[in-house]
Amino acid sequence: FRSAAVVHSHLPACCGQHQRNLAAQAFARTSDQHGTGVRRGFSGEGGVHWRTIRVVKTSTHSLTSALQAHIRQDIATHGGWIGFDRFMALALYTPGLGYYANDSTKFGAFPASGSDFVTAPEMTPLFGQTLAVQVAEALARTGTHEVWEFGAGSGALALQLLDALGDAVQRYTIVDLSGSLRARQQALLTAHEGKVRWVDALPERMEGVVVGNEVLDAMPVKLLARHGGAQGGVWHERGVTVQNGTFAWEDQPTDLRPPIDIEGPQDYLTEIHPQAEAFIHTLGDRLVRGA
Repeated sequence: FRSAAVVHSHLPACCGQHQRNLAAQAFARTSDQHGTGVRRGFSGEGGVHWRTIRVVKTSTHSLTSALQAHIRQDIATHGGWIGFDRFMALALYTPGLGYYANDSTKFGAFPASGSDFVTAPEMTPLFGQTLAVQVAEALARTGTHEVWEFGAGSGALALQLLDALGDAVQRYTIVDLSGSLRARQQALLTAHEGKVRWVDALPERMEGVVVGNEVLDAMPVKLLARHGGAQGGVWHERGVTVQNGTFAWEDQPTDLRPPIDIEGPQDYLTEIHPQAEAFIHTLGDRLVRGA
């Protein structure tokens, strides 16, 4: 990240990876462009396990420092430990500081444009034009006239769909929590301003076709680590603490489990995605007609 603390995902094998309404939190994928380092350590058999997380520092040092301070305060408020899902949410979505909640450039065709990463709609209009064929069929079959896009990024996909769909779509609703991205989307979509609206929460009932490009992978996940192998191994939830002023991994025993049994003698690190599940369930509950 350019403006957030980054967690390294490549950890050694020795430490192996209430539902809520998150329908308004749909975001595009991020990618870490910077290397990070880890320092291994543990405390007690079946007890606390931790890894040090090196913090990324770039030209946006003041923004990064402010975000780090905010996360440290949150960790202290929660007794010295927060789950990785909360750490991820703070790093990405803290208002004004998180990666998706500040004004830095994120989306673009190539790094030379000042962006961090690219998604398919940024590279060619063929992506949106192809998707529009399926969206048009779904609108026709369900007798609806509205498209709901979650995490619209720069607005490139919205523009491609609106251009291709024409009169088949009467209203295009963008659900996005980023104020800076909303301004960019509004500038790009001026030709369709009569159709487009922005919301930051879902109504109790909705109709239309739902679109989301690379949405679920930007929602916070919980990390589960098994220490000791399949026979007698202990599952922990991986979280973040502060060790000597530096963010560090710390694992705590948990009743949470992966959706399938993990066989084998190896330690194991994985993730579960309750927020994504909540998001899909919320859409299912509120979408009374559409696709």
